[in-house]
Parts: sequence; C-alpha cells; structure tokens
Amino acid sequence: MSTTVRAALAVAVLRAYSVLLPVVATALVVLVVLAFGSSPWAGIGVCVPVLPLLVLLARRPRLLDRLAFEEVPGVPVAPREQPGLWGLVHQVCERVGAAPPDGIRVLASASAGVSHRAGLPGLRVTRRELHVGAPLFLCLGEERLARVLARVLAPRDTALVGRDLLVRVLAHPRTRRWYVFRLCAAAYLALVRPLCLRHDRPSGGADLAWVERAWREFVDDHLTPGWAAGYLPTSCVEGFALFWAEHSESADSCTDLLVDPRTLLDEAVRLTMVDEADTKTRVDWLTLGHVAGRHAAVLATARLLDAAGAVMAREGTLGAVLDALDAGRIAELGPPDARPGDRHAGPRALRECVRGPVRADLAALVGLALADHGLARWQLSWSGLRSLVVRPPHGDGLDDLLAAATADRGDTGALRAALADAGVAPDYRPEVH
Repeated sequence: MSTTVRAALAVAVLRAYSVLLPVVATALVVLVVLAFGSSPWAGIGVCVPVLPLLVLLARRPRLLDRLAFEEVPGVPVAPREQPGLWGLVHQVCERVGAAPPDGIRVLASASAGVSHRAGLPGLRVTRRELHVGAPLFLCLGEERLARVLARVLAPRDTALVGRDLLVRVLAHPRTRRWYVFRLCAAAYLALVRPLCLRHDRPSGGADLAWVERAWREFVDDHLTPGWAAGYLPTSCVEGFALFWAEHSESADSCTDLLVDPRTLLDEAVRLTMVDEADTKTRVDWLTLGHVAGRHAAVLATARLLDAAGAVMAREGTLGAVLDALDAGRIAELGPPDARPGDRHAGPRALRECVRGPVRADLAALVGLALADHGLARWQLSWSGLRSLVVRPPHGDGLDDLLAAATADRGDTGALRAALADAGVAPDYRPEVH
C-alpha cells in the first residue's frame, strides 16, 4: 500500500469516530421528535433512556481531549524569565525549519521531548511544549544541548502526534469499555505503524545515554537512601553536579543559559516528588551521607539483634550479641541462607558459613554504637560506597577485636573493654531516627 493511500485511510479512520458521535446524537434527537409526534407519553418514554445518552455523547469529545493531554510535572519558563534558554531554542528552530514551541518546561528527568495538545485526531496541533530535563543543563555544553533539542524539535509526521494521543487515551482505565472507539483506534494504529517506524527517532541518542545512566545512579545511590532515612538535601542539583564531576571527564555545562539556575533546577526536581517530600528534613550533603549510612546500618543489624534476643531469651541488645558469642552460639546468629550446601555437614561447617555474615553485622553494630556516641561518622562518597570513619584511638585494632569475638572459641573481653572505654553500654540498641 502506498504512503498516500495509507495516510488517507488513516485520516478517514481518525475522523470516523468524531463524525459518528454527532450522527448518533442526531438520530437520537430525531427518534425523540418522532416519538413526541406520535404521543406525548411515548415521547416521555423515549426521553428517559435517550437523554442520558445524549448527555454522554455531548461530553465525550471534551473527555477525549482531556484524556489525550497529559500534564507533565515541571517548571514552566516564560521568555522574560529565561531569555537565554528561549534564545537558544529559537536558534535551533530556525536551523531545523520548525516553528518555535508555545512553551518550555524544565523537568527532573534526564531527557528532552515535545508534547502536543490537539484534538483527539491529532490532525491540528493547538499547542507544542518543549520539555528539557534539569540534568542536561549540568552535563551538556551549549552545543550538545542544541543538538539534542534539534532532534526533538525537528518537524515530525502528523501520524506520530495522532499515534501518541491515541496510545495515551487507550491506556486510560475509563476507555476500557469504549469498544467502537478502540476498534477505530486499532485500525488507525495498524495503518500508521509503517509511517511511525519510518519517521520516529530517538530523542537524544548518544548525547543522553550517559546522562540518563548517571542521573539514575545518583537518584538510587544518594537521594533514595536519604529519603528512606527521612532526609533530603538542601540542593539536589548541587549534589548531582559534584557527582557528575566525579564520574565524567567532561566539564561542560550550560547553566549560563539560565537565570538563577540552582533555584530553577531544584524546583524542577522538587515538583516530581510526592507530597511526603515536604515532611523530610533538609540537610547538607555531608550530613545526608552520614544519616543515610546510619539508616542502612540500622536496617542491616536488626536481624542480628533479633537473633541474639531469641538465643539469649531477652531483649536483643549489643550485650546479648556478645553474650551469645561468648556462649559459643555463633551458628544461631547467622542468617538463614548462610548454610552449607551439604545438609549432612557438621556443626563446624555451619560455623564457618555463618562466621563472615555475623562478623560483618557485628562490625556494623559496633560502628553504629560508636557513631551514636559521637566517635564515628559515615563519610559521603560519590562512588556510592559510604565508609565509616572512626575517630582515633577507638578504631585502632578494631578488626582484630571483631575477629577474636567471632572465633570458634569466641572471646569478647577485649571488645567489651574497648566499647566501655568509648562509653557504650551493654544494653545499647540503635534507634531508627
């Protein structure tokens, strides 16, 4: 099938549903008029089921337009607010032969794109909005950002706009039983699929691949642990700029295009967060690294404390853990999955399997105790691996003390003495802040 014929059929299918609605509504009105002409009671009887249908048909086009448009969380910027960014966008549009967008919105994602607002068929676009991710301003120079924008602003086939709108509407739960509409949409998508494959293109190519990976790693390794601990940084983009400088050899950025870039980009990130973000405590990045490390250690040591409490038949505390080790019950403190592969293995094999995990959990518990007494602190690292720094002399020989405590004939005497010198009581149990 030729492109011209395929496009003509696609347009006809798109318009069919829009034309069908007024045709059905007109037929229902004619039916009501004929019924009233026959007798008033017959007219009233017909109006009872027909009027709700007419109301539904009248509201359907507006509902479709509303479902087809998706509001994207971000910061809209006007030309007078960000003249530098708008100037670059106008230059790119002139270069690729496209009309400038009606609006620009800065988002938190590491991507760029264009959203269209149009009637459901997508044949006449009423508003185009450019979306630019906040990380792009921190990671790309002006030339590379212009290249990304050129890709997303270049003229695209009308079929793509109609396809995007239809896919969005079809995904909405309210359209699940719109059988006629879904039939027309399926026919349209089948017709335009070859056109979409020919004209569609990635939004950023290689320029965005590394930025997207870096932003995802930054969120997973630094923002998410802080969020879980109940904290957020005072400036997300400041931390990402430092993270990017640590991981990339490129020093390019185009924040000079923006007026007050830190405020704008941080606001874009904030708008993507749920309302719960307002309840989080804002701290600097060094403090965030410490509280995130502490929170992770509290979660990691909960199992060891609970196991020691069960073994010693009392509250799970640091003292209970040390008493269980002195009693030679290290095998009962290990995680359930730390077991030898041979089910007939003896007690010694079991102790060897659990020794490593128990020692690691004990080290985390001792580190927590020292940190809660102001003698240790988790250090922020943009590599994602936080290290606990213990203030001298309390960290001297600590590894040997932990090894002695978790040996076959566990001896926690030296470790107890070191903890007592640090002011840590035997009934210590970390609290979740």
